[in-house]
Amino acid sequence: MDPDEPIAPWFDAAFEQWSHERSAALRRRLGSTRLRLAALIEDDQPGATLTPDLFIDCASMLVLEANLPRSTSAARAHVGTVARLVEVAAAAGGGPDVLEHARQEVLAARAGVQARAEQRPDDPWARRIPRRLLHDH
Repeated sequence: MDPDEPIAPWFDAAFEQWSHERSAALRRRLGSTRLRLAALIEDDQPGATLTPDLFIDCASMLVLEANLPRSTSAARAHVGTVARLVEVAAAAGGGPDVLEHARQEVLAARAGVQARAEQRPDDPWARRIPRRLLHDH
């Protein structure tokens, strides 16, 4: 998938907003996460248009352990990005039952990533959760 290829207007706008006036490294990480999420959704729903409702429906699948990056910090960023996108998609209109399920799955994924980090005593950075991620969005 081409990094410059549009995916969905609401999806691309969220990443563009988050990347605005950020460091080059953060823009690269966000771009990588954007492509990873789009590829996971495309694999799950081939040919489907990425609407906010579809994203909310796929959110649970996006935060499965099998779909998270190996690096603890990258997994934490992946889950955090999905959480933010769930809220963006919810603002665009999503069913409350599915939305609540997606939010619960994101919370469970955060706990799973934290448990993974705690199993790595040799890596103090893996156990550190940035303050901004400790609060629900």
